[in-house]
Amino acid sequence: MKKALSILEETGRKMQKYFPPGKMPRFTFLNYSASSLDIDGYVWFKKMSWYEMRSLRGDFNTEVLRRFMENNLDFAYPTTTVYLQEENKKKKP
Repeated sequence: MKKALSILEETGRKMQKYFPPGKMPRFTFLNYSASSLDIDGYVWFKKMSWYEMRSLRGDFNTEVLRRFMENNLDFAYPTTTVYLQEENKKKKP
């Protein structure tokens, strides 16, 4: 968890030119959930267009994912297994 938080903070520092003065991103380990370890994050952007903000957020997320993979930090995605049972084709009277 410490490594994950460190990567998030380092990635945020690399992008600080996009943040208002004194408003660096903040990340904390928030909670143990049923199928996840929850990290809470706050990021403030300088005034920019919606598209620029979305693009920057995508760049941030891509870099975080790259760094997580580089450091062998895996994501456990919740999954569901569904078993289908074939019903008898003959109907009983």
